[in-house]
Amino acid sequence: IKDVARLKEIHDALFYVADLEQTFLNLLAQQLRLLEIYDQEIELIEQEVISATEAYTIELPGGGQRTAQEMIDLICTAPVFSEESARMLVAEAGLNFPEIYGSPDAFTRNFGLTPGNSKSAGKVVGNDLLQGNRYFKPVIVQAATAFLRRQLEPHDNGWFLWLWGRRYQQQTDAQHARIAVARKITRS
Repeated sequence: IKDVARLKEIHDALFYVADLEQTFLNLLAQQLRLLEIYDQEIELIEQEVISATEAYTIELPGGGQRTAQEMIDLICTAPVFSEESARMLVAEAGLNFPEIYGSPDAFTRNFGLTPGNSKSAGKVVGNDLLQGNRYFKPVIVQAATAFLRRQLEPHDNGWFLWLWGRRYQQQTDAQHARIAVARKITRS
């Protein structure tokens, strides 16, 4: 209430003392300058992330190296992911996830993309979300959602996965289809 009263005093003072249109123009110009500064900062941070990603490598147990850019390129072969989302996934899963998890099922289970049964005798028995990585799962489910909403043609990359997801969606519902496509992509 004190803040509202103070804002009313400021408004009244500006209205009677200053040229209101010029004041709003000045405030708008200030906001635009701040947005330009934020855009520049975001661009600098993105460049730092890209350069750090390029330098990120690990030694494999059997010898050799794996780079983050190799993993990003591999993830981008899936028709669902952009390079930005692939960077997020590499940052979250790491470069040595095949050695850590050992199997696609264990990897998928870690990210909370395993199927669950929430109905028994026609009744919903639980609406709890499966446990999993809270950063990875939303990225992959959002990517799968956007992928299923696209309209693909038979000659497009990923058409068979898209068709499978659409048919699965007709059999169940949209949420189950998104999770099923996300699970299939994660396993691959």
